Amino acid sequence: MEKWKNRVAEYPVDAEFISRVSTRAYDAHKPVTKETLMSCFEAARWAPSSYNNQPWRYVWTEKGSETYKIMTDTMVEFNRMWCKDVPILLVICTRKAFMDKDTPTTTGSLDTGSSYMSFVLQAHKLGLATHAMAGFDNDKLREAMNIPDIYTIEALLAVGYPGKTDHLPKEMLEREKPTDRRSLDQIVNENTFIYN
Repeated sequence: MEKWKNRVAEYPVDAEFISRVSTRAYDAHKPVTKETLMSCFEAARWAPSSYNNQPWRYVWTEKGSETYKIMTDTMVEFNRMWCKDVPILLVICTRKAFMDKDTPTTTGSLDTGSSYMSFVLQAHKLGLATHAMAGFDNDKLREAMNIPDIYTIEALLAVGYPGKTDHLPKEMLEREKPTDRRSLDQIVNENTFIYN
């Protein structure tokens, strides 16, 4: 039985949505080809956005590069420990203003989240695993990678093929199980906002 099989949808939904998991176990010996990676970026490119602004920006790097070292050096120790086997790392950014007017946008992070999810689902469809991280020093990463202030750094993203979990420390191993989600009645309500 696949490890996500204990997840149960309340209504019919494509299996891609509930079988996707964020793992910390990657196959260090199976590289991701540029063609495969670009297929994921192609999916991300077609995400919807307000006024077709497309505020998302990605920087990717392969293990062994100087940029990879920069990215991992900004991570908290916990993330640095498991990222040693990850073949591809990404920085995900959002432009805070519209390109043509330079006026602030209020939907940029929503739009980038849409692009990110498109990337992640395409990656999952291709047999890749992904894991987004907020555990890094934002200012240090911005300075080291020369990311202008007009961009919000949203997350780092690990990309690679899933690997065995036996090398993970115990505290990580305990987290390597599919998480459940809140029930629909906790997140969706008709006509009136609910707070819980």
